[in-house]
Amino acid sequence: MNNHLPFNTVYIRSSRFIRTFIFTALLVLTGDLTVKPAEAAVECYFRDAPYTATLSFSGSVVSLLPHVTRTQMITDLNQKAATTKNARTDCSPGDSGEILYGIAGAIPQVDDYAGASPSAGLYATNIPGILYSVQIRGTGASYRIQAFMPYFYLENETTAQYTNNMESSMDGGQWYDYYIVLFQTPQFTGIPAGVTSIRPASAGYIGGFRVGKEDINNHHISLNMSTFSFPVQTPTCTALVSSAGGGTIPLGDYSAAKVNSGATSVTKFSLNASGCTNVNMFKTRMTTNIVAPGNNMLLGNSVTSNAATGVGVKITTGSGSQLKPNDTNSVYSVTDLNMPSSKQLQFNAQLVGDSRSISVGRFSATGTFVVNYE
Repeated sequence: MNNHLPFNTVYIRSSRFIRTFIFTALLVLTGDLTVKPAEAAVECYFRDAPYTATLSFSGSVVSLLPHVTRTQMITDLNQKAATTKNARTDCSPGDSGEILYGIAGAIPQVDDYAGASPSAGLYATNIPGILYSVQIRGTGASYRIQAFMPYFYLENETTAQYTNNMESSMDGGQWYDYYIVLFQTPQFTGIPAGVTSIRPASAGYIGGFRVGKEDINNHHISLNMSTFSFPVQTPTCTALVSSAGGGTIPLGDYSAAKVNSGATSVTKFSLNASGCTNVNMFKTRMTTNIVAPGNNMLLGNSVTSNAATGVGVKITTGSGSQLKPNDTNSVYSVTDLNMPSSKQLQFNAQLVGDSRSISVGRFSATGTFVVNYE
């Protein structure tokens, strides 16, 4: 008996198929291929630099402002300075660029003016709170180039104007002028005694300008401030009037007993100054031809017929102090750092005894008030 193992046919089946595809395509390039040559880099520079230019200027009268709360420009931009050498620019192939830079000088900046961009650096004058800056400005084709000496925070060099891609305004020997600009700050509280014009606090090297990065071809111009002068209006007011109208101040009718008891009325009056310019202090003195015989701190009676005796007029100020006639040391000072265009000065008048016996009669006294402005 032949024993045979049964043979079963085995089919192998797969649950996935692998196929490899080859993708082909024809990429057709259309259009024109243009090869553009690289443009040559351009740099601009001040012709003849390095050198030093000295500035000076004589300006017209400047009208200062009443008190300001922020720094303000008080001259226009047309105060062109005289210079020993005007700047000129040219351009040529190079990689230093054409940005206008400011260079810090030996004279320190004391503040900045944020109304310019970048902020303008400000320098001291002989009047506290009045500052100045210097502006460089192109003429003709270079009119777009105009920049203040920038404010130097911690650096000795900073951008004065972003003049990228402005080589067309700089090339070809373009000319530039310098201008002096005045500013008033909140720190200004009046013109010092004896000062009649605004001048730089110090002469010397205030800084410089350079076009492009510093290299063998690009150097800066140094600016020396020699002097400038802007006359200022001296402190004054155009009018001073009394609240009494015609100048007569009635004090009332009193008995001797009432005067002796000090029960007379206090009459208020004022002097009103207007049209004031650059005034931050009002100083008032009083003079008279006749003082009270019994007390020279009182105005005396000028009546010669049927005159009251033993009385005089006491003048006190708005602050309560007595203003004494013909006394150079008796001054009523009112300070107002806001420098107003008008000011009211307050006073009081009172009929009082002068230490002598009082007799009835008519009374009239004259006081002249002298107001000085500072």
